Amino acid sequence: MDPSSRPTSVSTTATGATDTREDLLRSFIKLMLVTTSCAFVLLPPYTPQISFGFQCAAFAPFYLVLAISWTLLRRGRSNTAAWSLLTGTLVLQIGASVFNSHIAAQALVSFLNLILIAGFTIGRRAAVLTTSIAAPCVIVFQLMSERGVLPSPLMGTSGVEAQIITVVATILTTGGIVSLGLMHVNRALQRERDSLRQSQQNMERFIEENNARLRAEESLQRSQKMEAIGRLSAGVAHDFNNLLTVILGGTELAILKSGRNEDA
Repeated sequence: MDPSSRPTSVSTTATGATDTREDLLRSFIKLMLVTTSCAFVLLPPYTPQISFGFQCAAFAPFYLVLAISWTLLRRGRSNTAAWSLLTGTLVLQIGASVFNSHIAAQALVSFLNLILIAGFTIGRRAAVLTTSIAAPCVIVFQLMSERGVLPSPLMGTSGVEAQIITVVATILTTGGIVSLGLMHVNRALQRERDSLRQSQQNMERFIEENNARLRAEESLQRSQKMEAIGRLSAGVAHDFNNLLTVILGGTELAILKSGRNEDA
């Protein structure tokens, strides 16, 4: 059997999984960039008390995290890019929640988004770690908000419209993350099915080639046996012929002697 025809699905699957995870992380970064930009553009008309410069300063760290994650991803460091996106956004969201207590609803959905991103791009342990950080933060924020010990909001009290915009943008991000994540899962399942199908075909091909080789060997052995039997038969026939020649010769001599005796 040709070694190149043996199953190589393990390495192919690993490479495909890495490429798909990078594509998924790239899609997450683009999604977060779009929703963040939408919120940045739509908020000013509903937050006149906030200067444009202050709003730029508030959004700049989020854009910086996205830029750093994108740069790391472009350099092939997908795992570092995912951790950078996760930790940077988590720290910024905690800070935003502390100094802007009126965005508690948006912060809760943002934490959920980070848990989903961690699970889809890094793995189960990262999702558990993010949950273990986000859940206590939400509880602490709620307790501090009820007791009135949180700092005064830096951006002032936003109107209902502004809060709706931030919450809707965050929810749209959640929907996009879930949709992209499910697409990633479906592609991974399809890739595994294709890999199993290819492995099965390779195995069937291997078995067929092995059976053909065994049949060829059996045919060769049968032909060799028949050849040996033929040689043995020829040898026995030759020896038997020699024996018959001796017997016939002796018989003829006996007949000749018998005839001479009768003439005498």
